[in-house]
Amino acid sequence: MGISAVLLAGLCALPVSAAPLEFSDPENLPPPPADAPGFPVNTPGAGVRAGFASPPPGYGEVPFWWWTGDPLDRDRLLWQLDRLHAAGIPGVQVNYAHDPSMTTYPMEPPIFSEEWWDTWRWIAGECRKRDMGIGVSGYTIDWPGRDNLFRQIGVNDGSLRGAHLRAKLEKAEGGKPLSLELPAGVVRVTARRLDGGKGLEDLTPLARDGRLEWTPPGGRWEVAVVHAESPEFSVDPMNPASGKKVIERFFQPFADHCPGDLSKALNYFFHDELTFGVDGFLWSETFAGEFKKRKGYDVVPLLAALFTDLGPETPKVRLDYSDVMVSLEEENFFRPIFEWHWSRGIMYACDPGSRGRNPVEFGDYFRCVRWYAAPGHDTPGGKADLIKDKVSSSMAHLYRRPRVWLEGYHSLGWGATPATIFDSSCKNFLYGASLLNLHGLYYTTHGGFWEWAPPCFHFRMPYWDHMGSFFKYFERLSYLLSQGAHRCDVAVMYPVAPLEAGMAGDRAVKTAFDAGERLYMDHGMDFDFMDFESLERAEIRDRQLLVSGEAYRVLVLPVMKAARWSTIEKALAFFREGGVVVALGALPEASDRAGRDDRQLDRAIREIFGVTAEEARAGKGAEPRRSRSGGVGAVLDGPDAAAALISASIPRDFVPGDGGQVLHRVIDDRDVYMVMGAARNSECFFRAEGVVELWDPWSGTSHPLHTHAPAEGGTRVRMPLGPDTAQLIVFSPGAAPSVVGTDLDEIADLSLTDGKPVVTGYAAVPGEKAATVRAADGAETVLRGVAEAAPSPVSLDGDWEVEPAPTLDNRWGDFRLPATDTVIGAEARRFAHAVETGPGSGWERADVDTSGWKTVTHSYGQRFWKLGPLPETAEADAALAAMTVVDSSAPVAVGGQEYRWQPYDYSTRWGVEGDPGPQGHHGLKKMVSDDFIVLGRPDYTGILIEYQKEEAGTHYYLWTTVGAPEALEALARTGDMKPAALWVNGVRVDDLAAPVPLQAGVNTVLLRYDAPGRTHFVLERAGVPSVASEVPLSMRWHDNPAVLPFDPAPETARAAGWYRFTSPPGLRSMRVTVRGALQAWADGEPMTVETGPVRADGTVECTAAVRTSKAAAVAVAMRVDREPGCPGGAALPEPVKLDCGPGVMPLGDWSQRGALAEYSGGMWYRKTFTLSDEQTRGRVTLDLGAVAASAEVIVNGKPAGIRVTPPWRVDASGLVTPGENRVEVLVCNTLANHYGTIPTHYRGDPLSGLLGPVTLRTEREVALK
Repeated sequence: MGISAVLLAGLCALPVSAAPLEFSDPENLPPPPADAPGFPVNTPGAGVRAGFASPPPGYGEVPFWWWTGDPLDRDRLLWQLDRLHAAGIPGVQVNYAHDPSMTTYPMEPPIFSEEWWDTWRWIAGECRKRDMGIGVSGYTIDWPGRDNLFRQIGVNDGSLRGAHLRAKLEKAEGGKPLSLELPAGVVRVTARRLDGGKGLEDLTPLARDGRLEWTPPGGRWEVAVVHAESPEFSVDPMNPASGKKVIERFFQPFADHCPGDLSKALNYFFHDELTFGVDGFLWSETFAGEFKKRKGYDVVPLLAALFTDLGPETPKVRLDYSDVMVSLEEENFFRPIFEWHWSRGIMYACDPGSRGRNPVEFGDYFRCVRWYAAPGHDTPGGKADLIKDKVSSSMAHLYRRPRVWLEGYHSLGWGATPATIFDSSCKNFLYGASLLNLHGLYYTTHGGFWEWAPPCFHFRMPYWDHMGSFFKYFERLSYLLSQGAHRCDVAVMYPVAPLEAGMAGDRAVKTAFDAGERLYMDHGMDFDFMDFESLERAEIRDRQLLVSGEAYRVLVLPVMKAARWSTIEKALAFFREGGVVVALGALPEASDRAGRDDRQLDRAIREIFGVTAEEARAGKGAEPRRSRSGGVGAVLDGPDAAAALISASIPRDFVPGDGGQVLHRVIDDRDVYMVMGAARNSECFFRAEGVVELWDPWSGTSHPLHTHAPAEGGTRVRMPLGPDTAQLIVFSPGAAPSVVGTDLDEIADLSLTDGKPVVTGYAAVPGEKAATVRAADGAETVLRGVAEAAPSPVSLDGDWEVEPAPTLDNRWGDFRLPATDTVIGAEARRFAHAVETGPGSGWERADVDTSGWKTVTHSYGQRFWKLGPLPETAEADAALAAMTVVDSSAPVAVGGQEYRWQPYDYSTRWGVEGDPGPQGHHGLKKMVSDDFIVLGRPDYTGILIEYQKEEAGTHYYLWTTVGAPEALEALARTGDMKPAALWVNGVRVDDLAAPVPLQAGVNTVLLRYDAPGRTHFVLERAGVPSVASEVPLSMRWHDNPAVLPFDPAPETARAAGWYRFTSPPGLRSMRVTVRGALQAWADGEPMTVETGPVRADGTVECTAAVRTSKAAAVAVAMRVDREPGCPGGAALPEPVKLDCGPGVMPLGDWSQRGALAEYSGGMWYRKTFTLSDEQTRGRVTLDLGAVAASAEVIVNGKPAGIRVTPPWRVDASGLVTPGENRVEVLVCNTLANHYGTIPTHYRGDPLSGLLGPVTLRTEREVALK
């Protein structure tokens, strides 16, 4: 049974690579169709400039269109498509969400039904008419699972079932019998001597009937039982049929249903969080044969090496196994699907589960994910992620993929502003992304109660009409940054091999990612992650690694204790030919050539670094080494040391003067640099020469950048914009004069007058100014002039005229159900509330102090008094059951402690405020729980709120009353958590299933619960049918004729309720839905109230109009003679709808101004001001200060610009005139305000309005001659 050690020792002589380099070499990839949207084409010369100004199709934002939540309606789909098309959206990608069991939510029509395909063909045709693309994401569809759609259509039906290897390791002592119960699927049982013995023992023949019986000879042993597990719901991506079947049953039907010209609408297909249900070392019946064919030896006797160390050859076995496994995945799954899309010019993208942070996802993340036309990832929550962007973009760079997909910014919340996602998107593009995909575009929001990791960034947002400039900005940026080839100095090895070999892999990953972040963020050094095959393909020339248009001067090995032999060979050759090789943290000591203890590897490492890994571990230090060609090899501790060495060893591509990060692309004969983080007027070095321009993605224009000077190997440029702005610095062939030094703050122009240079610009400080101009021939001239003092800024403070501009179109019921053909404007939803204690209260006056009043929300009212939590030992039943009224001001003594009753409110429609009950992943899912009693400490799990034990105890009492028009019997309806005790009229009810007798009039009810949790308790009148409410989004108890309403304060049931709020400016009238009779006052003056007929639900809609409209906000008071059973906000079941005209309001956050707190929409701000002739001469800038969330500016009736991000400034030059001027600013906020009364966990910041300060500044141009 012994296995010869000769087998192990001879492994180094066998083939290393499982697949030829030609397999993945992008040079061998046929070109996509010439007219494929979003695929770069060669546009030399002026073509790039023209493409930047007006990009060809396919470079705009592509949203996820979530077809979940409501049945598909063609009119609604077309309405949405037209909104998108008008905004310049080039295509959409259909997505389906999943329920808590991770199964695709059912939809109408069912996915892939004939009705669905009919809808698909129709919408694809509509997209084609608009030159838009449409595709589908595999999110939830292609996940292995019982009810998964892939399984239903036969892709995941068990015929492709996968398997992975697992191992059970046991120690054994010589002479002592070992008896093991074996798992199913045993592949190999191996015994290894631990105390110096040689070789392995094959115990597989001893595995019988699920057991292993073995008595080892002398010594200590380890037994490895390697077995294959085959999860029921899994897919084997190594199976030759896997990719073919996915194409046949998923992708090809889209082509079949969209023939001819309609096929041109197909675009933007996607794998989202792809999983196969198996991981680690994959296995199949044919794997061993494939391994032997590719590697030349039998891996089965060595399978234990995947899980335990069998000796020096162990890393080789592991690396070889992974190599074969990943090659089979590429050949059979990833590449065939890629080729299907590529040949059709379809943008095929992905967002894998680890987003590149797990280099061995799928076995080798880089090798598998390179088979997407747009490798990609998500960046949640409005953030930029350097590492995700770099992994994805490095694949695109090294394998010449056309785009890098950026899925942003799920879960940012309904308060997401354009400024937030603009900043994050600019940074993500700087880091390498080039296709913007905003996660949220919902087919429905179902009255505000359907969401999927919100927000929806599109047409529901109040600022939507201002987003055209945002989308065009990134369309231009996407176009430009997709052309040509990326260029950077540093290649950091993507640390797959250390993880495959089990040699400090986690440390290697951390070191690689930390090194990249610090080199980039702290030192301005751009980098790519390098995979071993691209490195092997690279040609070494002029001390650079040349591959796929890249030209790296530095190779970084981050704790690469294990590496592919080709990596070691290329690192050595690079060092010998003048390259810089840096090892961080540790040196390579194993490879797939011969594993560990390889003298040939040690010789190579010693030549590069002056020390081997073993010598370094022993404490031997090594200074940086130089090769005869000037190459540098160094072992360093961290990124800062690496940055210093790199700066001393190569002429850097970019050197920031005072902070800054860069992206560099070479497009034909142009060098295009995108820079962020560089301060205005700081100097940055670029390793480029020529005519320097600043390209502007907002306008698509470019203009000369005059402030630069030649430097050794490149150009020093004084940066024209600020650190938060993306600066596109473009170098083109040629020469032009430049300003090499000046004390002006800004250079506007450099021109020649009568052959002599003239510089114009601006200076913040008046006085003598100078500039040194360098001609194209190198001659320098000093120019001088005097800057005049500018007029003092004009502050536009005080009140502004304002007027609401509502935007929430509810025709589809997106914001409220049922749907209405209305646009929701300002509403009062929360009120200061008090119960009238007697006549003549004076509460209608404008100056009433409501600081002691309770704040209530419409529809919500107090239904119980709550006492607790109390200790489990509390004895309070008898005393509390005997109560006939609650005095909340009087403490309740229990067990020597004092407790106080607290009001417990809920809405009979919505339930508990802020807690609608269980929903699903990523937000609301159209459900309102019937359980309105929640007790305990709330803990949000992401799907629901669980109520945990509170420190004070677990016992709770709820007290209320229920009225009966006559003596009757009631039926108790309880949730899963039933009351531990119930008393009605002081009598304990032992049988909750039996009818409960009620007396005519008021009946007291006391509930005791002995645990935290969620439930309901309702009393229904016996003999009256219990009819669940037909009102959408409501508890079944709402408007249920059988339900007897609870009232914890029957003594005030007939007392009038007062409700006060502060109106928006310019209040004209309001519509109030009440349960009772309404009186209303505005600013202390009675309003004219018209009462409509009683509706079917018992409510009345009243219209209250002011007698004289006032420009400023006013205090509104409402008195409601409430119907019984309508406490608090329950008397106002709907928001109070406010009709407002022009008014006045100071600058600031409108969410802090009364009823505007819940207003999502637009607001016009207008102001008239006077300027002197002096103040209009020069460059005039209107600075809005701060805005939440977008602004459209009109000056004297002419558009001055739309702003969606700082700086909030527009150029008013030529628009203002001496004398009277008028500025109008339309500010639109977010949906956070509207969602203030919707129980989402994604509400966000309600900050809204023109925040200011608003200032008009005039600058004098100075001419230097």
